[in-house]
Amino acid sequence: MYIFKCIYLLTCVACFGWNRETPDPSFQEEFSGLLLLKMLRSAIEASKDKDQVKSNAVRALGNLLPFLQPSHIEKPTFAEIIEESIQALISTVLTEAAMRVRWNACYAMGNVFKNPALPLVVYNKHILF
Repeated sequence: MYIFKCIYLLTCVACFGWNRETPDPSFQEEFSGLLLLKMLRSAIEASKDKDQVKSNAVRALGNLLPFLQPSHIEKPTFAEIIEESIQALISTVLTEAAMRVRWNACYAMGNVFKNPALPLVVYNKHILF
């Protein structure tokens, strides 16, 4: 139950900064790169948990990835974590998880495409980073 509450809180924090028509630039600047990395890593790890936790984890990923700025993306540590995040979302969509979890992962992928700074390419029906 503890991990569920933590991931739910992570999702709420991520939603606070992103769930608007246009993200608040001052809110984006307040986040340190290290904090963002830790939040992404926690959400990736939680996406491997049971459905109740996974549902919030993929929501968190979908709200954190659009948050990344070009200054984050050009760093090698972020490139790796972005790749892992996208793979976590894809594997959640393709697994036998509950429909609610898969829907959250699809919705999260939609949010990822809202970030023009992410170098995403669709090739042969697969998303490449």
